[in-house]
Amino acid sequence: MANHERIEDHRGELILLARVLLVKQKIRDQIDPEDLVQTTMVLAIKNFHQFRGDDTESLSAWLRTILLNEFYDKIRRFQRASRNGFIKKSLDESVSLIDRVLTEDSSTPGRKAIVEEDKSRLVTCLATLDERESMAIILRFWNGLKFSDVGAEMGCSGKAASALVYRGLARLRELLKTKE
Repeated sequence: MANHERIEDHRGELILLARVLLVKQKIRDQIDPEDLVQTTMVLAIKNFHQFRGDDTESLSAWLRTILLNEFYDKIRRFQRASRNGFIKKSLDESVSLIDRVLTEDSSTPGRKAIVEEDKSRLVTCLATLDERESMAIILRFWNGLKFSDVGAEMGCSGKAASALVYRGLARLRELLKTKE
């Protein structure tokens, strides 16, 4: 498999991480998650000679590092000085959250392979949802917000946020069934 194909296989995971990071930072109006991922992928292809790993996990970690560095750069352009401490703490929480959600302690190689496959399917399906639906699901289930808080974050009512979540979950279920 060519390097760019190996990198492309991680697009869904990176888009999901970018969405989580941008929701957490409340700057989604200034930074597009797909643009952030595209920049990450271009840099990864350009600098693939610097990649020192030999498996999918290390490639995924390397790509997340590039994405986070790009994210930090964009944050620095928008927010200077006093907010950097808050951003770093919040970003670290976001990264920890996505890692907890997308990874699982696997006791056997077989179980680890199943978890990786499930993770890949979930990330791919979440990334294909409408952006508002995917953000509502992330805010509700990964950030643990109430529907009213999800609505406040997204600029809509709690009832509208609830509808986005339920519609997104229904589409996610259908996508996951077709990916089996």
